[in-house]
Amino acid sequence: MSLFDRVADAARNLSFLKTLIKAVNKGNVGAVKALLAEGADSNQKDGDGNTALICAAIGNRAGIVKLLLDKGADVNAQNNAGDTALIVTARKGYTEIARLLLDKGAGLDKQNNLGDTALILSAGNGHAKIVRLLLERGVRLYDENNNRSTAQIKALRNNDAEIVQMLNEEHRARQQLAEEKARAKIRAKAEEREGKKSGDA
Repeated sequence: MSLFDRVADAARNLSFLKTLIKAVNKGNVGAVKALLAEGADSNQKDGDGNTALICAAIGNRAGIVKLLLDKGADVNAQNNAGDTALIVTARKGYTEIARLLLDKGAGLDKQNNLGDTALILSAGNGHAKIVRLLLERGVRLYDENNNRSTAQIKALRNNDAEIVQMLNEEHRARQQLAEEKARAKIRAKAEEREGKKSGDA
């Protein structure tokens, strides 16, 4: 490919990106579909590092989020702030979009440049439905951001009793499960030893 062709291709991609982002921000599903069909790259980033998917998540455009995911958009792409689509969704409290992203494999425990995760941000902003959704998917409970704050610390500072209770209950449930697994492992080893003794007798 000649230098002219490369420059022309780059200009075309930039034009596509600007038009795609504009269509996403306006919630124009038809235009987004048409642009993708014409070859627009949904994973190309704007000046802030946002992909079309991140923009759709920011704007609470669930239909466009689903469309982009179905067309292969990178669910874990990060912008210049380190935010993924799930992180911005958790911050804003968009439960439907969070579920769509998680169903497509969004990273539960990704951290942005401030160390914040989806759980820390949803807990800190009082979005109980998203907290519950993340807990159901097995999110890590005790990740800290750059200020050493966890999801529980954020919820406690906000006096958010509902989220604090959810996190405490999840902690107890996981602790109980871990203890049951440990006991089962001990029993299995004991039974194995008894079996060897019986075989030697």
